[in-house]
Amino acid sequence: YLNFMFNLSFLIFKMSLTIIRPVKTYIQCEISNITIFKSKTLKIFTDGSYNEKIKGFGYSIVYPHNKLWNFKGFNKDFKRPNNNKAELYAIYKALFLAISMFIITKSKFKSIILYTDSLECIKGITNYYKKSIFYNRYTKKIDKETKELYKKIKNQLEALKLLNKPVSFKFVKAHTNKKEYIFIFNNIADKLAKSALLKK
Repeated sequence: YLNFMFNLSFLIFKMSLTIIRPVKTYIQCEISNITIFKSKTLKIFTDGSYNEKIKGFGYSIVYPHNKLWNFKGFNKDFKRPNNNKAELYAIYKALFLAISMFIITKSKFKSIILYTDSLECIKGITNYYKKSIFYNRYTKKIDKETKELYKKIKNQLEALKLLNKPVSFKFVKAHTNKKEYIFIFNNIADKLAKSALLKK
């Protein structure tokens, strides 16, 4: 059973990398005062970008400790895309890859901190059992796609808990010129997500 799970996870991981190719260029910013993270906590920054004129959304995942892992993607599979779904999908994809990494490799990381500038997503994830998070603010009806994303993330968090890899979410205020690393890397994630969208 363990061999089966390993092979399945590895296959999924390879498939995900073929669908979402790593970003070849790294957006430059002032990070000379940031030391390489040697913490046993995996820090991840995610962001999503949506434009109603485009049928889909862009998203990005940024890893401060290893810029070669950074990547962006474009998704057009949702019938009713919006910015919240873009943000949620970025979180979902980041956790998906983290689970694959923890299963496949002997990772040094003991926990995860996921940074996002979407307070709505954090509230939804941490208050999953409140039905109001599933409602479309315009139609006032339950959005099945949003509900499914929250459900997938909930299952991922449970899987990571079983792997003894706790996850915490941190809110980062977007579009600031502050020099603290959380704002710098959030801006990188923002630019990557927007660039993924603009090329479509």
